[in-house]
Amino acid sequence: MTDLVFHPSGKYLLSSSDDKSLRIWDLHSGRLFTKLLGIHDHFVSTLDMGHKHVVTGSVDKTLKIWNCR
Repeated sequence: MTDLVFHPSGKYLLSSSDDKSLRIWDLHSGRLFTKLLGIHDHFVSTLDMGHKHVVTGSVDKTLKIWNCR
């Protein structure tokens, strides 16, 4: 795991990893809600979240902006 951030609602925890993934955890159940694999060409090194977007950064020198639903 490389970074963690709480969803503004407090319902979810997002984690990034050196396996090039973004995972969203349901804090109420403690279970994995969803997993996005291969979101960058290299490992995801940073993660941040606003109310409507998630931003991921990688050692591949890219940033990606993800819309939240």
